[in-house]
Amino acid sequence: MSREERRALVVEDERSWQSILTEILTDVGLCVDTASNLEEAVALLRAVPHRLAVVDLSLGGADHRNQDGLAVLDAVRQLDPGCVAILLTGFATVELAVSALTEHGAFTCLRKETFRRRHFREVIERALARAPLVEAPPAESARAQPVAAECADGQPAALLVEDDAGWQRLLAELLAEAGYRVCTA
Repeated sequence: MSREERRALVVEDERSWQSILTEILTDVGLCVDTASNLEEAVALLRAVPHRLAVVDLSLGGADHRNQDGLAVLDAVRQLDPGCVAILLTGFATVELAVSALTEHGAFTCLRKETFRRRHFREVIERALARAPLVEAPPAESARAQPVAAECADGQPAALLVEDDAGWQRLLAELLAEAGYRVCTA
């Protein structure tokens, strides 16, 4: 992908949200592709590389139990590994957020009910800073290796970076229950 062509993928079944997200992403200089369901998203992921994907959790219209967005996150990881994905949902739980981040590769999970344009732009900037400009196979020495930070006493440590106090408290509690010493930033 060239430096000039910075593409984003919006996967959202609600037209109003699709329009809002497209407008913001266009304003920050991204070319935006849109999909309303899992199948359309997979086709676009196969067709062209993206730097950023914004994915709604529930892509089933009135069926709010639908979680096709998690399958889209998996497809992003598999088909477009240089793409950074953001999960957007109106049905967030701590368990869902942790699952999206740890099991499905999301950069972050945002809630629709607390959506703010300025905050979303900041998240986009952080996500784009993380996304590679050019897709290239990683050098052998640069391949990511699983790393677990541990304290002197052998307890694993986790750095939690979250600006929402409610999410920060819930995630810290969840990590502590899982046996991690939690440091917040």
